Amino acid sequence: MARIIPLRRRSTTTVDLLVAVVVGIAVFIAVLWLKPIETSEAAPVAGLAGIATVIDGDTLDVATMRGRVRVRLDGVDAFEARQRCGETACGREASRALNGLIGGRPVVCVEHGVDRYDRVLARCRVDGEDLGGWMVGNGHAVAYRRYSHAYVAEENQARAAGFGAWAHGFEAPEDWRHAR
Repeated sequence: MARIIPLRRRSTTTVDLLVAVVVGIAVFIAVLWLKPIETSEAAPVAGLAGIATVIDGDTLDVATMRGRVRVRLDGVDAFEARQRCGETACGREASRALNGLIGGRPVVCVEHGVDRYDRVLARCRVDGEDLGGWMVGNGHAVAYRRYSHAYVAEENQARAAGFGAWAHGFEAPEDWRHAR
């Protein structure tokens, strides 16, 4: 009669965990690579990802594998740090709103070029949420029509709903900068 030998459950080793982590990271990168941010503007140049520090409502400092990269959200013009919209400090509110949206999570950006200040121009997302679209759609920034029409619909919706700075009235960020 054949003897039945019970199978022993294999214990999880450090190597097994390391392989699982590496495979998980590879799948994450592959998904990002295969599903770029849709844009009606010029074709993307490259992508970057990392933890972002908010500089202001439309500028990030992203810690990437290639070092720190200054990123300007493409198609967005946020209120300046010292800018007021009526009695509201809309520039500081814009920075706070962007910082709250990011919440320490990794940012994934698709680059579209470099601006005159050597900042990377990019469309960025956190957990699938387009940062520029969210900022404009919530009244913390305006569509930067001089360079892009990507967020005009979001701006129109924010204006109609009276979101953010639209509730207080304001001078366009670009006009505010030029007046200073």
